[in-house]
Amino acid sequence: MFIKIKKVLSAYLSKYPYLSESPLSSYIPPLVAWLFIYAFNGWLLKLLINFCSPALQYFQPDWVISCACLVAASLSFLVAIYKVYTSRYPTLLSIWYSGLIICLYIMAIRLNSHLYFYKCFDWQSIYLSDLLLIAALFFLISYVYIGKPLRSNSSLALVEDLPHIIDSEKDTLSRYSYAGYIANVIKATVVEKAFAIAVLSEWGYGKTSFLNSIKDRLTNETLDDDSNIVVDFNPWKFEKSGQLLNHFFDQLETKLKPYDDQVAASLREYADKLTETEDPSLIKIITQFASRIFGNSKSLSDRYDALNKSILRSGKRLIIIIDDLDRLLPDELVTIIRLIRNTADFSNTFFIAAFDQQYVINALASSGNMVKQENYLQKIFQLEISLPPIEEKAISISLREYLFKDMTEATINRFEDVLSLVDEPEGDGLDKVYDGFNAPEIYTARIRVKGYLENIRDVKRFVNSFKLTYSIIGNEVELYDLLTLELIKYRFPDLYNQLASQNILGVVFSGRTTWSFDENSFNHFFELPHISSLSVLKSKKNFFREYLKSMLDTNRKRTSRSFLFQDTFHLYFYYQLFDSISIHKFEEARTKGIASLEAYFHQTAEQKRLDELLTYLERISTFRNKEDFEAITSCLFMVASAYQVNLNYLNALLLKTEFNVKAYYQEKVILYEEFIMSLLTDKRYSPSIRAEEANFFLRNHIRKEMSPLLEEVELKNLLLEILNYAILTEPEKGDEIFFIYRQNWGLIEDETRIIKITPQANDSMRNYVIQYPDKFMKWLFQPQTNFDEERWVEINPYVVQIFEDYQNFYDFLKNLPPSACKDFALSIFSMFESNSFKQIDMPDFQKINPCRPDES
Repeated sequence: MFIKIKKVLSAYLSKYPYLSESPLSSYIPPLVAWLFIYAFNGWLLKLLINFCSPALQYFQPDWVISCACLVAASLSFLVAIYKVYTSRYPTLLSIWYSGLIICLYIMAIRLNSHLYFYKCFDWQSIYLSDLLLIAALFFLISYVYIGKPLRSNSSLALVEDLPHIIDSEKDTLSRYSYAGYIANVIKATVVEKAFAIAVLSEWGYGKTSFLNSIKDRLTNETLDDDSNIVVDFNPWKFEKSGQLLNHFFDQLETKLKPYDDQVAASLREYADKLTETEDPSLIKIITQFASRIFGNSKSLSDRYDALNKSILRSGKRLIIIIDDLDRLLPDELVTIIRLIRNTADFSNTFFIAAFDQQYVINALASSGNMVKQENYLQKIFQLEISLPPIEEKAISISLREYLFKDMTEATINRFEDVLSLVDEPEGDGLDKVYDGFNAPEIYTARIRVKGYLENIRDVKRFVNSFKLTYSIIGNEVELYDLLTLELIKYRFPDLYNQLASQNILGVVFSGRTTWSFDENSFNHFFELPHISSLSVLKSKKNFFREYLKSMLDTNRKRTSRSFLFQDTFHLYFYYQLFDSISIHKFEEARTKGIASLEAYFHQTAEQKRLDELLTYLERISTFRNKEDFEAITSCLFMVASAYQVNLNYLNALLLKTEFNVKAYYQEKVILYEEFIMSLLTDKRYSPSIRAEEANFFLRNHIRKEMSPLLEEVELKNLLLEILNYAILTEPEKGDEIFFIYRQNWGLIEDETRIIKITPQANDSMRNYVIQYPDKFMKWLFQPQTNFDEERWVEINPYVVQIFEDYQNFYDFLKNLPPSACKDFALSIFSMFESNSFKQIDMPDFQKINPCRPDES
């Protein structure tokens, strides 16, 4: 009965660490003190009266003293509240002793009719001494800091490889009932000698969890039946084989002592006798010598018989659970087996040992102490329980359980699509479609869980490795590629390293560089000596050949971040994004609309990664819909305008007229043209970018190289409008205005192939040059250099188009205000005139030209 009460009380106190920090024996002194005070109240009263009366007589009823006492009590109470608020709680022991002080105060002082107490503010029931006592108690109570337990609430949290108790609701391995049957058989059996049960399976197959479940069924399910004493003994925790016996009997004594002191004493005598030759200490030698002198030298056999009789009389069944037997060194293993067979061969005793049978056989063989190890084990263990093999379904369920923990629903759905490809039985679903980054993929040879994750420990270790990798690059790569490559890395690291080092890959140069399958290098890898010995890997040679061919098939549609592509290959094998942009963030912004997309483009530009983003965009061959196409195109136009980036990709994208019209504009060209014109006329973009893009479409009309888009007259009018707008709004930007002027193509002469600017643009430019001559002077003459580094100078060909002839140009120069630049230009013009306006040799032109632009 006492033991049951102790169990219940200990279980309750364990929930509150600040209450259970002291052993139960610590609370006995206050209890004894209370009883003592109650029993000897009269005697204590006289003692305390004589001691306290002189001091209390001087206690004056002053208002200031009353206030001070009240403040002290209030502050102490606030301090106590603050401590609780900051996770500091009073210990149970300090509360007990505080109760003792209160009892002493009330019984010996407060109720003493011989003492007079002054009231606080003339209150009828509260005295000054009460307030002081309250203040003192709150300060005397001991507080312990109890922090909140750490909780894992992130999908990044790693999975511990801890054993657990199997229950009926989460019986993934279908072993709950099996453990119950074994527990019931043990409870129904009475044995004269120790009965040894072996639980056999390889590492990682759940032996410890199975043992925990048996122990739980033996104890928690039969609270009214205390005939079973379960002892957990883990020999792997002790460093030396000589310590094993001592620790074993120490644990056995601790478990037996609450039930029968005689059994515990007999056990200690037996253990001391058993280990006396192994303890060379002086105390042990003296003890042995004294026992011989005084006639207390029972033999080991006598002590064993006495202990065995004590165990029989106790009416208890000893169930000793030994785990991690397959982690011991050979000598330690022999010690434990002898313990089971001989040393602890007691009545009503069961040993349940879990181990990998093959490991134990090999360890016994290496110890050199015995032969026919398998037969020896059969003699030791009367019952061998081989745990059922783990089904593929259980692996799949466990993989999802540990992988999906704390994941969002959207992430789980994404993983489900991929896991459905790797955990189906062979031959099923070969034509299944996976949508990784909105690009359908068909895998004809697929990695599957079976053969890669064989037990629950494999699952946990793989999930930890995969979570770490996924946390770094999961949103940046193709999930199926990542999952399958990580499975290869986990089970076949040699093959994974060959992939990582590109030894079995070839290179295909076709637009975007991709990898191909190099069968000769692949076959050579499987012929390497250390690989030839790996039968499991060699058995999958043909499969891996087909798998790699399928994964590296360039004819299949691929997502832009597949490991097939050389520029994303490093993501899968080095787990670093280096300077790569986050495609996940781009896709998020893309989903939210053009405002978010523009913000992402600006952010990328500020990080100086626009080139990477444009490279990624070049890999996008199709868009989700019309809105998506227009949003990305508008953003490209925006960054070209704001950050002066190359327009090649934008031009190539817009020239896919037939495809774009069919895919996004319901085959209505006019709608497509309206969108392009809205970009070209949008004054939010810089005039130079709008002019350059308008000229791009105009060239298709003039050169007649491909089907033109937009009307020629419309484009020419637009270019003239852009030029006039730039002159009007930003006349100080001479370079940009001159660039826009050059985009105003009129025609190309057939014989000379000279580009002629439209007359209207020439007129606008001439008026601008006359009004702002200093913005144009640096473009009057063009220095040229050939491969032989010969230098010459020629008049800018656009000068004649702007001024119609050289005479008008000369008149323009003469009418300029006096300056060094004017004088230099007139002298150079005279040199050209004397040379029939052909190029002239002038090696030092750049040095002597006062009209040259600032090189800064």
